[in-house]
Amino acid sequence: MKVLCAVLAATTLAPWIAPPAIAQAAAKEKWVLVYAGTLLAVPGRAPEREKTLVIKDGIVQSVLNGYVDPARTPAHDATVVSLKDRFVLPGLMDMHVHLASGPSASMTERNNDADITISAVANARTTLMAGFTTVRDVGSRGPAMFSLRDGINQGRVPGPRIYVAGRVISVTAGHGDNLLTTDTNELFCDGPYDCRKVVREQIRVGADLIKIAVTGGGKEDNGGPDDPPEMLDDEIKAVTDTAHSMKRLVAAHAHGSAGINAALRNGVDSIEHSTFLDEESIKLYKKTGAIMVPTLAYITGWNAAYLATLSPDQKIRKQEFIERQPKGVAMAYKAGVTIAAGTDFGGLIPQGENARELVAYVELAGMTPMDAIVTATVNGAKLLRQTEHLGTLEPGKFADLIAVGSSPLDDIHVLQKVPFVMKNGEVVKGN
Repeated sequence: MKVLCAVLAATTLAPWIAPPAIAQAAAKEKWVLVYAGTLLAVPGRAPEREKTLVIKDGIVQSVLNGYVDPARTPAHDATVVSLKDRFVLPGLMDMHVHLASGPSASMTERNNDADITISAVANARTTLMAGFTTVRDVGSRGPAMFSLRDGINQGRVPGPRIYVAGRVISVTAGHGDNLLTTDTNELFCDGPYDCRKVVREQIRVGADLIKIAVTGGGKEDNGGPDDPPEMLDDEIKAVTDTAHSMKRLVAAHAHGSAGINAALRNGVDSIEHSTFLDEESIKLYKKTGAIMVPTLAYITGWNAAYLATLSPDQKIRKQEFIERQPKGVAMAYKAGVTIAAGTDFGGLIPQGENARELVAYVELAGMTPMDAIVTATVNGAKLLRQTEHLGTLEPGKFADLIAVGSSPLDDIHVLQKVPFVMKNGEVVKGN
């Protein structure tokens, strides 16, 4: 069987700018017909039986009833991919990854660009093979991840479409400043003018979005539910105003309710974690249209062996996460807050197990399987401002799709083992 090869042109992506067009073949158009036994073309709507996806140069052209003979379409010599016994849906999206990280990451990997690149290339391939065709990398040493993004766009290495934040922006002594004293994943800014400058520096080196740390993390003094934000209002607003002026979105790491609400009031586009949100947070989400990226599955990696390594104070903090975060996601879901799936994987949980996030939404937060899938497709595209190109299998969209052996609407766990993956009309896993 022929394999359609469609490669994204190399360019830096800005979230409010359309992604690069599929590179066109010099000689002739390339067509693929995908026969789907069951097709969930638009998550949130009912799936349909026996459909044909007509794909030209990596773009969905039409969705037809039945299994259409190539002779009855413009694609007379099309490659036919038969998934008649499969459930087909759009490629999944993870809006919070750290591809350069992993459970085995060493101090050397955190300080050496060559080691970081090797880890990131391997993790990108693993993520793609898991059925995740688009991701946001929201914290890394910039040069390695920018190079990986561009290498994937050029077709030089396999991986998902990556939107890269580069280094996280933090105040001095803020989140992450206690990890390493030199060459960390962070940039530091203090005061609004300083924060404007570092945003522009990130954009200059190729950032697709901006990531800020508004609160501490799970092991830090002010990462708890009632702690104040580390980044002050004028600093947050300086970041968002500057980023928006240059057509970049802002993702804010925030755990405590005061930090979440400060970030929302000052114009961020997404909250990462949003662990201890409150009723005011819900109102602000609904008012501003910001999107919540819960990273709920991360707490499922906190097993007894890991918890045993923590100090008594840290154990108390982690227990607060375990008890309260699922309730917060459930509260936001019931209130109608837009939620986009994001895992924060790259630490205790191995890369490639991204679908655990969707399982967590169903099992811990009470989502329906359909709504969980929406978070990893339609809502991911909405967060990226790429609804014209991503998130569904409709005409004009990239031909990113996965296929599984049974319906994930009946059992969300089937998405944890994806046997078939297509990106940009090219079969990258399965046959």
